Amino acid sequence: MPISALVLTMTLDDEQREAALVELERNPFNTLGNLVSNQLPLVIETSTVAEGIELVRDVIPSIPGVDFVHVISIDFSDMSSRDEKLQSRRKRISDPMR
Repeated sequence: MPISALVLTMTLDDEQREAALVELERNPFNTLGNLVSNQLPLVIETSTVAEGIELVRDVIPSIPGVDFVHVISIDFSDMSSRDEKLQSRRKRISDPMR
């Protein structure tokens, strides 16, 4: 199962930050660390790569009160092979020299 280690930069607004913490605690994939200043360590364990990507790219950044998601590491060591093919989000830059 993929394991993602993140640090979230939380808003300085107390009400929004508390609401975001409640939302993050609801997700069974999440293990929250201790909030230090406005930085929150977060570990996510998912059963597929796609679930992890969706949480890190889409779900967590869309929570009001989460200002930024820092990806520290992603561990796939217990997976024998990729569980599905994922499309790259990188845009190909055409070579101006061609």
